[in-house]
Amino acid sequence: MVGSTKHSRLKTNSGTSSKTLVTRRRVLQGAATTGAAITTFNILRPLAAQAAQSDQLILAIPNTPPRADPHFIDQFIEHELLDNIGSRLVEWTSTVRPNGFRVQVLEGIAPIEPLLAESWEQSEDKLTYTMRLRRGVKSFVGNELTSEDVRYTYDRWVNAGGHGSFFLGAMTFPGMENFKVIDRYTFSITTSRPNTMFFKMLGLPHSSILDSTEIKKHATSDDPWAAAWLKTHSASFGPYHITEWTPGQQIVLTANPNYFQGPPPIGKVVMKEVPDSANRLALLVNGDIDIAHELIARERQALKGVKDVTIYSVEPGHKFSQIG
Repeated sequence: MVGSTKHSRLKTNSGTSSKTLVTRRRVLQGAATTGAAITTFNILRPLAAQAAQSDQLILAIPNTPPRADPHFIDQFIEHELLDNIGSRLVEWTSTVRPNGFRVQVLEGIAPIEPLLAESWEQSEDKLTYTMRLRRGVKSFVGNELTSEDVRYTYDRWVNAGGHGSFFLGAMTFPGMENFKVIDRYTFSITTSRPNTMFFKMLGLPHSSILDSTEIKKHATSDDPWAAAWLKTHSASFGPYHITEWTPGQQIVLTANPNYFQGPPPIGKVVMKEVPDSANRLALLVNGDIDIAHELIARERQALKGVKDVTIYSVEPGHKFSQIG
């Protein structure tokens, strides 16, 4: 991934601490970089730290995400989208490198930090997790996060199809009879056996908690889980929400003014489809976009030394491709 400071006149904010970046500047959480790629962490956080005076960020990507439904996504570009429109109960612990990249810590049984859940406790038999939600968390339409939203999200995972069986199986969650709403902000999840993967599954983009009140408005008798609507819309508690979806052209994200960690500093993010990497390169050099994803090695080499252009690379990465 490479970024230009021409289009948005991004400025360095040297006084911003890494803690502030973690809590207030979640602009785009990325899946693609130059050289390597990793999923589910803030790839654009360095640019976010510089963009406090910019109201729009434009990035050129090879293809627009096919869908936005967290229970059906399977592509890295969908992960990047979901990590900005969604928010999970917990997020993976991370460290901030000198170049500003926030990189996940993968070691350990539960390398996680609170996000929508502010605290939790585990039973002595290590089967039941009682979790307490943050109060006052709101979606972009103003609905408050409650235990019912978490229950609905799990119920949808179990019954709507998609990838639910895989992730719930990895958590050893047998079914909705093992989910209990205790009160408006407290619930419990009981697994069938002790499981070191429990929190790691909760920290994935697929585990984004949905705004059940909003989604139910778009459900029909033929589509009780509103899968058709959620394919191109968002209803969650993340820093952004989808305001435009034009397949093959672009997706526009607008900041959630109610975001519990504070409104994002960039008001609008445009994910523009530019299939040819040479065109992405030209747009970047001309200052028509801020970020270009997945340039080939020759193009990245050509950018070295170009004024106002920075190459961001994360190594080692965790991206892999497979045919099953």
